[in-house]
Amino acid sequence: MEIYKRLKPKPELKEVLEDFKEFIHDLTDDEILAFIYVSYPKYTKESIKWDELKKRRANLAISLLKKQKISFGKAAQIAGFSPIDFEELLLKRGIKWREI
Repeated sequence: MEIYKRLKPKPELKEVLEDFKEFIHDLTDDEILAFIYVSYPKYTKESIKWDELKKRRANLAISLLKKQKISFGKAAQIAGFSPIDFEELLLKRGIKWREI
């Protein structure tokens, strides 16, 4: 915090950091990592954790969607499903969602 104050960030940076803080404040580590690994696939190359998360990626995507942190399309991408297949999975599980 001390370093942050000494940097005297511009208002735009403060706004970006606040948005990011709001986005991650109620996410689990695994939800954050799944979002990052799918959004920035180059980080998966050396990740042991991604191999573990891939097994649960559909559940992580559903959790992020339920928390209204991501769009339906991003959730399908994180799950590794086509939008149609992801919608079928949600229907099969009785999960209601809304487009963000």
